[in-house]
Amino acid sequence: MVKVTFPFKLSSKFHKAAKLLFPNEEYAILLGRETAEGFCIDHLYFPTERLNSQSPDYVKVRPNWFETAQEMAEMLELEVIGDIHSHCYEEIDSTAGTDPSEADWEYAESQRLESAGIYRLMGIVRVLKKGDKLSCRTRFWPAIDIPVIVR
Repeated sequence: MVKVTFPFKLSSKFHKAAKLLFPNEEYAILLGRETAEGFCIDHLYFPTERLNSQSPDYVKVRPNWFETAQEMAEMLELEVIGDIHSHCYEEIDSTAGTDPSEADWEYAESQRLESAGIYRLMGIVRVLKKGDKLSCRTRFWPAIDIPVIVR
């Protein structure tokens, strides 16, 4: 079992940003460190360019965002450990969960391979609209490729 420490101050910051952009997805890169039990997230990097490509279905991630995040991580004596994004739902949507889509799994595997294993963690924040209120729930997933045999 992998433990992810996501301080309330940081989760609140992401939740607030995700609510402001609803129904579009929000996105940030996770800066932190690996611990004996898992990961500790210490900082979120919100690339400003993300605002130019957001939609209700995805955020088009640019490779240069990770270059900037890496520079920031080095200054803060942290590591880039992954990223986090939101999934937006209306109350009537029965699929309102924090689980990654097939595209999310493919993206995470691709990022893990391209980064030579530096990208290790994917966060999903469900933003659910109930009437006039928005609520958030967060879950983290390992960036792994689950072997599947099809016969």
